[in-house]
Amino acid sequence: MSNKITSEKANEIADTIFGIKAIVIELPGYEDENFKLTTASGDSFILKVSQPEESVDCLEFQNDLLKHLGAKNLAVNLPNVIPNIEGDLVSTITSEGKKRKVRLLTWVEGRLWVKVNPKTKNLHYHLGKQAGRLTMAMLDFKHTHSHREFEWDLANANWTYGYLHLFSSEKKEIISYFQQLYYEIQSNYLNLPKSIIHNDVNNYNILVSEDYKDPTVSGIIDFGDVIHTQTINDLAILLAYAIMDVPDPLDVTLDVLKGYHEHYRFSEDELNCLYTLVAMRLIVSITKATIHKADDSSSAYQVSSEKPAWEALKKWNQVSPEFAENSFRDVCGFDAHLS
Repeated sequence: MSNKITSEKANEIADTIFGIKAIVIELPGYEDENFKLTTASGDSFILKVSQPEESVDCLEFQNDLLKHLGAKNLAVNLPNVIPNIEGDLVSTITSEGKKRKVRLLTWVEGRLWVKVNPKTKNLHYHLGKQAGRLTMAMLDFKHTHSHREFEWDLANANWTYGYLHLFSSEKKEIISYFQQLYYEIQSNYLNLPKSIIHNDVNNYNILVSEDYKDPTVSGIIDFGDVIHTQTINDLAILLAYAIMDVPDPLDVTLDVLKGYHEHYRFSEDELNCLYTLVAMRLIVSITKATIHKADDSSSAYQVSSEKPAWEALKKWNQVSPEFAENSFRDVCGFDAHLS
């Protein structure tokens, strides 16, 4: 990554812009450069330095959403934005002649979902409950800058069609199968309810409690991909990561769906699209990773989910779409479709 911010530079930013003296640890990130700051008193923060092309409108959108959610008193921990010494929530620095936006957020404690093992049925159920709470809390939030063209928006997943040639014949067969299903659901999918969603509740953005006997989801972080799109996309994205590294992806899906549905009530039309959308998020992630691998400037974090995503997609491909949909319907209280 060009124009990289060093830990020494991050330390300087923390001191001069936020008045914080701290020990700095560099953290992985997909686009932002992230640093954990820990003060002598034990307080922790995350310093986020955006890429030069990042819009201040997008950052203010994220800040406004976090303020909205903070007023909801949710039973899940979320980051709060900390103002700089002048009271601003978005700061600007110059690095190698380029303007970069900087924000400071509270550190949310917890174990990363990707590092938790084993993941119990109750933990998957509780993940669904917490994500459902978050979805409901965002339904009444509107923002001028929530509409944008974004390749991580599942509504735009047809961009992956142009990269099918990057894959071997076996992988191409699986991907093209789901891309065809995605094409076939469009008349239904485009008319589904829309709202602002997190759009990236993945295995690095879910935090789990330190209770090893009965762990629960304690926090959800990183609102950098928030967007206005089909509400069902948030569940599909969550499930794409929840079914990684598990022996039975449908069983895990139903546990998550049960918890989610206690807060957000799905329609039959939404459930009709869910099976395909889970696969399409995996395909978006795989395609992104494949493109990044050809780019020498890519980071390990940007390709970290490629292998587990492939394994999950292959297992998902073995699940009957009709059986999956009927299983979704049963969890959500609808009668089964007769084939």
